[in-house]
Amino acid sequence: MNIGARKAVLYSVVIAILAGGFLAALSSPARAQDVESLFAQAKDLWERGRTQEAANVLKQLLAQDPSQEAVYNLLRKVEYQMFLDLLTAGGDSELVAKRLLELGHLGEQERAKDEEAIKGLVQQAVKGEDYGERQSAVKQLIARHGEYSVPYLYHYLGSSDREERVNAILALSELGGDAVLPLTEVLKSDDYQIQQNAAHVLNKIGDYRAIGGLASLAARAKNPAAAEAAGGALAKIAGGTAVQSPADAYLALAAKYFMKDPAVIRNYLGTYTLWSFTDGKLVDRKVPAFLYHLDLAEEACYDALDEDPAHVAARDMLAALHHAQWAAVQSLTEEAKASEEGLALIDKLWNVYLLTVSQGPDTQLGALGLGLLWGDEGISIGALGALPKVWDGRPIDAASNLVKALDGPKTVRFAAAVACLKLDPGAVFPGSEKVMMLAAQAADCGSARQVLLVEPDPLLRGKALKVLDDAGMFATAEASAVEGFRRAKEIGTFDVILIRADLKDQLALTIVKNLKEDFRTASTPILIVGTQAELDQAKELFATGVQDFLLIDPLDANRVKEAASGSLRDDQKRALDVSLAACQALAGIDKAKTAFTDWAVTEAALAGVVKSGKPDEIRLAALAALRNLGGAASLETIVSAFKESANAAPVRVAAALALGGILTGQPAPAGVFSALLEGVGDETREVRKAAAEGLGEMKLTPEQQNEVLKKYRVM
Repeated sequence: MNIGARKAVLYSVVIAILAGGFLAALSSPARAQDVESLFAQAKDLWERGRTQEAANVLKQLLAQDPSQEAVYNLLRKVEYQMFLDLLTAGGDSELVAKRLLELGHLGEQERAKDEEAIKGLVQQAVKGEDYGERQSAVKQLIARHGEYSVPYLYHYLGSSDREERVNAILALSELGGDAVLPLTEVLKSDDYQIQQNAAHVLNKIGDYRAIGGLASLAARAKNPAAAEAAGGALAKIAGGTAVQSPADAYLALAAKYFMKDPAVIRNYLGTYTLWSFTDGKLVDRKVPAFLYHLDLAEEACYDALDEDPAHVAARDMLAALHHAQWAAVQSLTEEAKASEEGLALIDKLWNVYLLTVSQGPDTQLGALGLGLLWGDEGISIGALGALPKVWDGRPIDAASNLVKALDGPKTVRFAAAVACLKLDPGAVFPGSEKVMMLAAQAADCGSARQVLLVEPDPLLRGKALKVLDDAGMFATAEASAVEGFRRAKEIGTFDVILIRADLKDQLALTIVKNLKEDFRTASTPILIVGTQAELDQAKELFATGVQDFLLIDPLDANRVKEAASGSLRDDQKRALDVSLAACQALAGIDKAKTAFTDWAVTEAALAGVVKSGKPDEIRLAALAALRNLGGAASLETIVSAFKESANAAPVRVAAALALGGILTGQPAPAGVFSALLEGVGDETREVRKAAAEGLGEMKLTPEQQNEVLKKYRVM
């Protein structure tokens, strides 16, 4: 076996064993020396081609129960290119590498932002006369301060003292990944020597996150040496592929950030910090961990627009990210939202709505397209909600992302139908025949249980999604455990998670354990699904953390519903929000001009809402919609709502007005006339007024008119 093949095998063995035992290895810490010794033995065995023996030693390492810190330090010592090799290899190696990178942040060490300590160590690292002293200082900077060392080191890249410049280059290079984000911002300095040497350091580190900054410097640098250094680093990182324009390079980076590509999101290597070079200073700011990838992507989009203000794709992605940020905040627990930090964050992020709607309908449609492409319901729903506010009356064709959204996941379909009703274009368009049926389903929505299904088999996945959808649940599916795990952690609002017992790409047991150890998903019920043979085996593996086991084909929707009922998520509020939005949208369309003509289906749904126990706000919206779209089929329901004295006065008023609206200029049926006649004498003034106005809209017979006059003669 050649050395390259042995390297690939060892990498696979190391990653696979770590992934399988990582969570179990977090309890009682072993001595770091033992862990280091065992790893050294494994490496030695691998280098001599004794791969199986190396694997056995690594199993012994895990049996030592290494601490989080020990595992974290082990990851830091492995060249990151190893992970990139695994990722490009595909298959199990790729997916296991993704899994390990995501777990790696559990052992992350908090770096200290201690200005005095950093200054002292930087002085030793750059100006120390003794090599050992300089190296000791660099190691301390790496271990204790990481990226926070860069603002104090980078100035020396422009020092007139050659030795200081060299020492600063060496120190920053040894910081490796920790230095990339702040040092990429340093490329924006006006000091050509700093630009040139920062580019040299980034060349040595070879990190993709620098690609946008290097492309920008290579294109705009006034100093030929700085431009050449940036170009060389860019060529190395691009790996021989065509170098993009700076704006396109930033946009490609933003997409990788959003998707949490392990080539750019290395949570275990640093803190959740963003960097900017402002007014000649390198400035840092910490962001919430759950927003980290979105904020990084946002920064890259802004950089792209700085390079090319007319870059449509960057503007679309920025709007999509704004919707994703808002959706992420809304997925927090109510307790987190009510905290001081949560309130401040919500207040701050509310302004992203102002930013996104200011960009107009093209940008909203572009953001919607990205949401559909990425399968991100938060982005899609956010864009659909904003679209009617900025609509310009354009024709809607089959290529429109709005039309595509009508066939998206259930939550997106409902939001798309509501958006179409609010736009009320007045002309038939592709897919317009679906709008009223979807609006009716949304208006009558009584539950919004959100289900995450992780199923690699496309046939079974499709069948299961239909079963869940037909049962009234909002189902989202992922083909791989890694992507399912990412979706569960990012969205955080699933009421139940279904995981296939026989997942080929990851250990379902590891996924379940990690979900149960994260506060955002700890309370979410988890079901293991599979064939009977798979479930028999799974029941032996999953002693805890799993609520139930059930067959994937056929899937028992009732048992899924039962499990979801144990969720702490407020699915009722979600359902009521959906229902209210649909009722309000139906109330707003112009019946005389609208292209949506299937009123019968919505009339039945709206009547059901009026009879339901939903909050009055929703029933009022439904009655307003019935005034607009109702007919003979809903009269009995509306009359009952008016006559029911237990109903609040606003509901009875709305019922009377709905009756008047439906029967404007038409004869009053006996039951309607009788109810409103009695209402004119109601003890509540608002109800009396509405009953009289309702009668006034109808075409009463002379006898009916006289009956009203005689019954309530004033003088």
